[in-house]
Amino acid sequence: MKKAFALILAAVLLCTASCGYGGGSAVTDGTTTGQKTELITETTGGGDMTEPVFNPDGGENTLYHIILLGQSLSMGYSATGEVKPCKSERAFMFRQVRTQDLGYCLGISREEYNADPEKYDSIFYAGLKPLAETGGDGNPDTRWEDASRNEYETPASGVVSGLYNAYRRAGYDDIPYRVLVSAPGIGGTPMSDFGAGGKIYRRTEKDIENGKRLAAENGLDYRVLAFIWIQGEAESYLSVPAVDYAKGLVSTRKLYTRLAKKVTGQEETPEFVTYQTATVAVYNPTARQIAPLGQFAAAYDGKNGIALSAPCYQFEPAGDNVHLTGISSRNLGILLGQTLYERTHGQYRIFAPEKITVSGRKAEIAFPFRVAIDPDAPLASCDFYTATRQSGFVCRGKDGKALECSVSLSDDGYPLTLECDGGISEISYGYDPHAEADRQFTCGGNICLAGKITGYDGELALFMPVQDIYRS
Repeated sequence: MKKAFALILAAVLLCTASCGYGGGSAVTDGTTTGQKTELITETTGGGDMTEPVFNPDGGENTLYHIILLGQSLSMGYSATGEVKPCKSERAFMFRQVRTQDLGYCLGISREEYNADPEKYDSIFYAGLKPLAETGGDGNPDTRWEDASRNEYETPASGVVSGLYNAYRRAGYDDIPYRVLVSAPGIGGTPMSDFGAGGKIYRRTEKDIENGKRLAAENGLDYRVLAFIWIQGEAESYLSVPAVDYAKGLVSTRKLYTRLAKKVTGQEETPEFVTYQTATVAVYNPTARQIAPLGQFAAAYDGKNGIALSAPCYQFEPAGDNVHLTGISSRNLGILLGQTLYERTHGQYRIFAPEKITVSGRKAEIAFPFRVAIDPDAPLASCDFYTATRQSGFVCRGKDGKALECSVSLSDDGYPLTLECDGGISEISYGYDPHAEADRQFTCGGNICLAGKITGYDGELALFMPVQDIYRS
């Protein structure tokens, strides 16, 4: 009998050895070596998002706001080196994209701001400027958030570039509506800091209120189109279950989409697109797959209104091996923008297997789209041998021992075949769930979509997110 089970809030599937439906991955609890989370319901998996597709294409006279939520990567921390501006002429920002850091931008202390916030907000939100993120446009001596150091740009310019490129491929000259981008996050912030009434929530509310006001002053309607989630490093070192992160992400999505609808009065629910965190041992010698697996779980079955985009392991890190270079930050944004385009045009599908067939030492993993093996990837990994020699797949036998496996891809690019040196009991991708509980670093892999898009400096492909694939 074929069975597929769902995790709470995640609908992440576990398959028996004869399971005919894949896409079926299981989150581990992040605190033990491979322990399965509680299974509470039965489902067929898949399904549509909880809300109708929000397609903005007819909004010529509407300003659509895209808001980046997250910690340092969403702020462009360490993304040094100027890159060319995005090509769209229909993208705008306030005084700058990073709306939290008024100290840096206006050259004032927090005390000065708190003495007259309306005065300084009115300066910062005075008008809309063409999107152009550059370095050296503020006073670093008055920077409020050390963990949100402003260098050159946030991934927002990449998100706009991703939309621009997607519309160009569809035959448009530019994005067929006006876009406003802002990033009210703070570096180093755990998900708990995004709660109602906190600094990030209040600044997001101000971004929306002022976006709505400025749209009206320019004779435009206004909608919040999407929230982009680039957060999770702060949870990478905690001893909490991955499903707790998934629950928190679902709640955060609801909180901010409700805020947007309350302030704007719009009926449409903003999209919510997340990247996938990579865990590394730099700032802390311990790391777990809490955020990566939680992000995958929250997005997996499509019922939580969350779309999963690029895994961070596919990008080149900056010198600290945690944050991204300027080009990597731009490319991250481009893939997030591409995912947003796909979601608003009914084309989005999560990067996960559609069917898994395991027989003894052999496993066939089928996808609903063509995939490829990139021999030069990934650009960041804790274990390049596993990421390339086995393409990121970690297989175990019934005794828990690691298996040596070869990976081959069919000529048509649909099914992948794993052939191991022992009977297969478990398959994971991008990490080893049997590693020490506090040493579960991201190795990533080299499985990507066969279809590539235009990146900042060449072709760009979406890589497969970290996930658990099979448990017998």
